[in-house]
Amino acid sequence: MKNNVVIIGGGHSGCMASIFLRKNKFHGSITIIGKEDHLPYQRPELSKKFLSGKIIQKSLYIKSYDFFMKNNINLKLNQEVAEVKHSKKSLVL
Repeated sequence: MKNNVVIIGGGHSGCMASIFLRKNKFHGSITIIGKEDHLPYQRPELSKKFLSGKIIQKSLYIKSYDFFMKNNINLKLNQEVAEVKHSKKSLVL
């Protein structure tokens, strides 16, 4: 039986969980659902350096879009989970 993982939230911990799964040879599908419209990023860096103009936006991203594609990690950006249906193993976006 092949397992699949859906990570709700495109923040740092969700992103790192997906990376950890792939590095540890998880072969099922991985999908990250995030309500923001951009790649997972480093929030501490955002507040400390980006807003002060010391770093550019692209350097905030934890991994590039290409990394997610090469590692078969699906990104559902600009999506919000409205409901989790445990009995049906499904989500309502």
